[in-house]
Amino acid sequence: MMNWKKILLRKSCTIDKAIQILDNSGLQIILVVDVKKTLLGTITDGDIRRALIHKIDLNSPISKIMSRKPLVAYIDDSDEYILKKMRELKLNNVPILNNDKKVMGLKSIEELIDRKIFNNPVILMAGGFGKRLVPLTKKTPKPLLKIKNTPMLEIIIKKLISHGFVNFYISVHYKANLIKDYFKDGSKWDINIKYLEEKTPMGTAGGLSLLDKSNKIPILVMNSDILTNLNFRDLLEFHMLNKSDGTVCVREEKYQQSFGVVELRNNKLSKIIEKPITKFFINAGIYIINANVLKRKAKKFQDMPTFLNNLVKKKKTISVYPIYESWDDIGTISNYNNATKADIKI
Repeated sequence: MMNWKKILLRKSCTIDKAIQILDNSGLQIILVVDVKKTLLGTITDGDIRRALIHKIDLNSPISKIMSRKPLVAYIDDSDEYILKKMRELKLNNVPILNNDKKVMGLKSIEELIDRKIFNNPVILMAGGFGKRLVPLTKKTPKPLLKIKNTPMLEIIIKKLISHGFVNFYISVHYKANLIKDYFKDGSKWDINIKYLEEKTPMGTAGGLSLLDKSNKIPILVMNSDILTNLNFRDLLEFHMLNKSDGTVCVREEKYQQSFGVVELRNNKLSKIIEKPITKFFINAGIYIINANVLKRKAKKFQDMPTFLNNLVKKKKTISVYPIYESWDDIGTISNYNNATKADIKI
């Protein structure tokens, strides 16, 4: 039973706090209430991502981005009626109210329907040498480095399984046999695992050409050193709803200048901004790619940024999906050491 009381927030709460609650609860919705727990509005992960894209100050109150007229259901409504409305509006959660509009609970679509299975191929890029993790990777390939006694790649696979994905391809090169011996065909986890064997490193995008040419549905591609609480099911649905050719997950980062920045106008001082903070999006290493945009002729090497830039030049639609959930790149020794100490859900 979900603890929906943890997602009740007052409208003065900050967006940044709401992001933390969303990430920790896993419920993908915040219920904004007054002191009597009367519903004032809701905030979904979509609202958060739009706020990130528009660079809204995360210290702003959640009332600035909340939906004031969300779909609600009442305690006397049948599950069939609630499910019908959720499907019509493509919602994952609906607050349940009494006649005084006080929050009495929350219904999730997962409660009302059987677990959905996605047949989309998931390609996990695990062929790199892990040079930034030497000496840890001298004998062990990066995907098999353990966090809390579990190989990093196994943590990623289990997360994807929990969201309904069952068809996996692992791209391998460096110490490929160790990875293949550990994961085998995936039957241990009731999934299918095949291997894309790169004779020479082909890059994140180059290895996609090795995928079975009969596949016609969107492909989820992910680096094997990323640990995240991202809901991959929602990512795929976002990609489909936006009719995108590709979707790139991004993460907002901040950089503070060490000095005051001087702005000039006509060679005269206009303004001095003391140690300004610059916000920008970084590539989060997670993608959805439509099968019909892949080049079937294998290339020797092509990284994902080059591949995506070429798609943009060809006027393909590439969407951006901001990640507010926890996200960690375990590509360096310091990041790996931090991950082994962190409270990561496995």
